[in-house]
Amino acid sequence: PPHPRPWPRPIRHPSYTPLAVKYHRVKVEINNLVAVTHIDQVFHNPNNRQLEGEYLFPLEDDVAVKEFAMYMGGKKVLGEILDKDKARKIYEDIVRKMKDPALLEYMGTRMFKARVFPIPANGDVRIELKYSQVCPASGGLAVYRYPLNTEKWSSQPLKDVSVSVKLTSQIPLTSVYSPSHKVEVDRKDSKHFTIGWEDTNVKPDKDFLLYYAMSDKEFGLSLLTFRKGRRGPGYFMAVIAPAEKVKRARAMPKDIVFVVDKSGSMSGEKMEQAQKALKFCINSLNKKDRFGIIKFGSEVTAFEDKLLPAAKANIKDAREWIDEIVAVGTTNISGALTTALKMLGDTTKGRPRMIVFITDGKPTEGITDVKELLKAVGKANEARTRIFVFGVGYRVNTQLLDKLAGDNYGTQEYVDPKEDLEAKVSNFYTQVASPVLSDLKLVIPGATDIYPRRLTDLFKGSQLTIFGRYKKFGDRKVVLSGERGGKKVVYKYEGEFGERAKRNDFLPRLWAQRKIGHLLTQIRLNGETKEAKDTIVALSKKYGIMTPYTSFLVREDTRRRVAGGRPLSGPARALDQAAATTPGAPAAEAKARQGFSGESGQSAVQASQALKRMAEAGKLRGKDGGWHFEKANGDLGLKDREGRMVITTVAGKTFYRDGEVLIDSTYDGKSEKVKVKQFSKEYFDLLAKHSDLGKWFALGKVIVAYDGVVYETVMD
Repeated sequence: PPHPRPWPRPIRHPSYTPLAVKYHRVKVEINNLVAVTHIDQVFHNPNNRQLEGEYLFPLEDDVAVKEFAMYMGGKKVLGEILDKDKARKIYEDIVRKMKDPALLEYMGTRMFKARVFPIPANGDVRIELKYSQVCPASGGLAVYRYPLNTEKWSSQPLKDVSVSVKLTSQIPLTSVYSPSHKVEVDRKDSKHFTIGWEDTNVKPDKDFLLYYAMSDKEFGLSLLTFRKGRRGPGYFMAVIAPAEKVKRARAMPKDIVFVVDKSGSMSGEKMEQAQKALKFCINSLNKKDRFGIIKFGSEVTAFEDKLLPAAKANIKDAREWIDEIVAVGTTNISGALTTALKMLGDTTKGRPRMIVFITDGKPTEGITDVKELLKAVGKANEARTRIFVFGVGYRVNTQLLDKLAGDNYGTQEYVDPKEDLEAKVSNFYTQVASPVLSDLKLVIPGATDIYPRRLTDLFKGSQLTIFGRYKKFGDRKVVLSGERGGKKVVYKYEGEFGERAKRNDFLPRLWAQRKIGHLLTQIRLNGETKEAKDTIVALSKKYGIMTPYTSFLVREDTRRRVAGGRPLSGPARALDQAAATTPGAPAAEAKARQGFSGESGQSAVQASQALKRMAEAGKLRGKDGGWHFEKANGDLGLKDREGRMVITTVAGKTFYRDGEVLIDSTYDGKSEKVKVKQFSKEYFDLLAKHSDLGKWFALGKVIVAYDGVVYETVMD
């Protein structure tokens, strides 16, 4: 759907110092699907003489400009809206004159134009613009976009930039989140939200995106899709969130057992923190929950041999029992977990079952062989109890703990020696204290490569984020089922899987990060297979995903190619050059190898944590209805020692640097290229016909594959 594309800088003669943006403030009011955007900007002229220029603000066809004001010396200057053809001609003339590929990103629109004179020497010009638009919505999910991306071309960092949104909806909202920025959300109720983001001394390089899901179902499902066309696969993200009436309802009663390591190595501060964490969890139990506590060293001892209701008297006795725990003995992990699972074995159907397991060591008592221990726990866990693992310190066997969590429907967390165990366990328990839907299953016809492979339970204040791919486009019935209050419930949704859904170009890379994270975890825990390794390398090259774990795999691949006498492809050569020229790369690579294959130690713990973050790429994190994306890799680019981008991702494509040229990762190195002279008539005719090429041509000298043709931009 169309959106305005501001270009907030006046045109100036190249010999002058470019204007600087002192601040860029955006206030938005969204009422259901109608958004009114108010822009307030101040430009500073750093030159010692006044300037004359034009302020150009590209607009899409569905945008209605309501007010415009440019204040200079107390006078108000009015602007004009140009039609599409006239705007394009002016735009192309500017690009030809300035030979600036960056301007190409915003071609093909109408344009708002204002003459700016005078711009005072060493003075400021204030711009105010207000426009309205309809936020596009599909399947109950609406999106607002403000194109902050244009500010990356600012001559200097912006001293002050902010976006503030007041959101009102007649239909209750199940979730509000941003995939682009870490927003802060103030939630008045399910129909009124205030969303904010601000920063200082930055050059924003991403459009501001805000999604909000409207649903009258108990569990809302939001669906985002991305697909370039019929040739390639589509990508989707599904977000499942409980509605306000579910959040207000009483949580499902659960059965939970806390298992704490009291071996000698837990003595001192670790034991004190574990005791405080246990007491926090016990105090936070819901009235209808049942609980148990087990301590283990050489021997396994239970607070009681059976689950107890969370009555005040039982909680009081449990707190006193926890205070008496003394750290001594060895580490009998198998005995502790099988005892806990036996305690949970006779629980009432429909009640979620959980174990919170805290340990700081390796198994030294009972079953000590990792494979046998996992087998024993798996056999005892026929009821599919979720085991949530906390590894304390660096002495733990990460491969054992990772598999305990992964094989038993839970998650693992590690607490570094300097971290607060009490805070980490308490924060975790707050998230899982109130389950609202268990044993989830999501059926999406035609979907493939879905991650995560297993869905967790859904809790109050949480959301589930699922990524996958699809081949056939069109409408689909999406079915969510689970257990709620001892009964099976089924929810049906209409899902639209677009043939050409180009807006959400961040989805392919997030999906690839999740798949790579999953495959690397399988290799680390179960051993390497050629198929998994080759898939990781291929995905790494295609999507430009650089981590120490994928880096050394790719470098091994490039070395073999060199040894075989075959030329490297652009992606392989760029990855090899990046690893060779990035400061500290050899040491990081060696450390990654050690951690990737090791069982214990700091590097092994960090490897487990890194792979978990990658496997959860794109997960929504937040509270009080406000959510943002948690990215695994942070920046989408990698720079060499000269500060040039070696790898960069733009509009769903990954490019690798080869000298002065950026090469599309999907280019096979063999196909015939169509050379296009930059800023020529042919160049602009091509952009008018295929607007998608604008963002890629904006990179400068590129080789890009698009719609079955390979284009190479050249200067002469």
